[in-house]
Amino acid sequence: MLSHIGTVKDFFSGFSDPDCLVVVGLESTLTPEQKATLAALNGARHRVKVVGFDWLLERAERISKNVSEHGVVVSVQRMT
Repeated sequence: MLSHIGTVKDFFSGFSDPDCLVVVGLESTLTPEQKATLAALNGARHRVKVVGFDWLLERAERISKNVSEHGVVVSVQRMT
């Protein structure tokens, strides 16, 4: 998609360059000092965020709940 960013933006007006998400370990097992270090490192990075699997699970559960409670509108678009 990035090699065709102009075409992609024509079809998906809200599209922007993607951020990178790195998932490693479990944040719940980190000490308070380790959590502070992770937060500081994530704050210093541009477009890259390091998170734990539990962080990812929490967001997936929240999305699932929102979709089940409020539904989701899907529109199919094809790029030529």
